[in-house]
Amino acid sequence: MVNTLSRYNRLQSFGSQGDSQKELLKYTENSFFSNGTSSFELKSLEDEPLVANWESYIEEAYKIGVYQTLKKYLVQFRFPIKDTISQTDEYKDATLRGHSTQSMKLATGLFLTEPDKLRLFLHPTLVGRIPVIIANNRFDFQSIIRALSYRNEPKSMPKSMGAAMIQGLNNWDRLKKSIQLASQSEVLKNKALYQDRIIVLSRIPYSNVAASEMDMDHEVWLDKSLSIRLEHECAHYFTLRQFGKMSNNMHDEIIADYMGIHSVLTHFNSSWFLRFVGLADYPNFNNSGRLKNYIGDPPLSEESFKTLQTIVKQAAENIEKFDKEIKNPINIISRRSRMGALCLLNLMELASEDGTDLLLERFNNLQANI
Repeated sequence: MVNTLSRYNRLQSFGSQGDSQKELLKYTENSFFSNGTSSFELKSLEDEPLVANWESYIEEAYKIGVYQTLKKYLVQFRFPIKDTISQTDEYKDATLRGHSTQSMKLATGLFLTEPDKLRLFLHPTLVGRIPVIIANNRFDFQSIIRALSYRNEPKSMPKSMGAAMIQGLNNWDRLKKSIQLASQSEVLKNKALYQDRIIVLSRIPYSNVAASEMDMDHEVWLDKSLSIRLEHECAHYFTLRQFGKMSNNMHDEIIADYMGIHSVLTHFNSSWFLRFVGLADYPNFNNSGRLKNYIGDPPLSEESFKTLQTIVKQAAENIEKFDKEIKNPINIISRRSRMGALCLLNLMELASEDGTDLLLERFNNLQANI
């Protein structure tokens, strides 16, 4: 109740009233914490079970190529992107029942324009390693996402989308190997034994922001975009393993972009972030910005969305001030404490007048308990 009243009072300072206030109170709830705690225990997590299998896949990719390896172990790579294909018996037999695709007429393979340029590796994160697939262009990236996330259906995707965390993906190779070691009923109770989490990235401009807007050479910006995307998705992986949560919300996004931008600048630049989400010319909003992808379900009203823009801008500026105040080196312990501090505060607290001080307090508490 105290936490809700605090957010209510902060919303009033942003001019939010009535139904808009109710909408934003719900939107700015902290999905990681609900009790206003000021600290928590950072978990030290080992690699998930999937990593051992993906180590062998990566070794095999050196011999037969990334595309052929993925096609061998991810059944979705054996089907094209085609409208209503997920409703066919062949597709259901292959993806839901693990049947062989050898004689299936629909299993003509996933078409990619540059299959030979796919990259596959394990990337170390704050909470263990995770498999990463990189596509060299937008078409191939979207094809892979449609295959793995949308059951090979030709779903539309925003141009600002260039990365995704795939989770809950049934890996029939892992499932069959696990059943050799334990009963099927025991294996099915433990999804970690047969479901994969994978990061898929594209080598395209981050948030669809052109190199000219960043005052950079095109190739340099593509390299930086890839680094930002990778660490952005690793931040989502952190919250998934640490809290079991990853939400389609600007709180999650500002945390992830903090880590992404940090990977190429060694500090957080709020101007970069605001450009990425469409607020470079605040109070004007660039409709191609990512912010419109995170307006909630059901979506925020126009009035609430306008207030959210102010909240996001103030939060970003407070986070930049917080970042400048930290003097310790950027090592694993510091990165985990920064992430923890950002997770402990809700979006409204991050944007408040005392947001910077609150972040520093949470950060110092975490550092003291390590």
